[in-house]
Amino acid sequence: MFDTGEHADVGEITRTVAHEGRWQGELTQRALDGRDLLVEASVSILADDDGSVLGSVSIVREISGRKAAERQIAFQATHDGLTGLLNRTAFLEPADAYLERIMGLFTEPVRCRVGASHTVGVSVGVAHSKLDDTADGLFRRADDAMYKAKRSTEVASAYRTA
Repeated sequence: MFDTGEHADVGEITRTVAHEGRWQGELTQRALDGRDLLVEASVSILADDDGSVLGSVSIVREISGRKAAERQIAFQATHDGLTGLLNRTAFLEPADAYLERIMGLFTEPVRCRVGASHTVGVSVGVAHSKLDDTADGLFRRADDAMYKAKRSTEVASAYRTA
């Protein structure tokens, strides 16, 4: 049994079903024992041949385990199994998506022991390797890109490539 509690926007689901005749999606539901579960749900209107509404049918399937397995597979695809560090696959995703994900980690204020919180800024320098690159040359270009980002006044574009 499930308790919809505050986890599901029942009003939005009801409006969608009334307007479109059906709704489907994923919801967080609270089990009667208090655990939060991720469920896949669909709700459809039942109508007779004249279009008169007879009721509705709902199908709810608990998918917490499946979603956890999907997250684990995605992690394993982008991280080394021994060290847990990012692997080559993680660095092959597009230049902006990866950097935005890294920078997104710094959007929340950092809380100190005494209760105060501070906003932390981040500057990311990216340098693409060339065939005849040396480690020193690559690091120098990455440093140059990072300092360009630090000098930037544009909040929306806090990283630069070199």
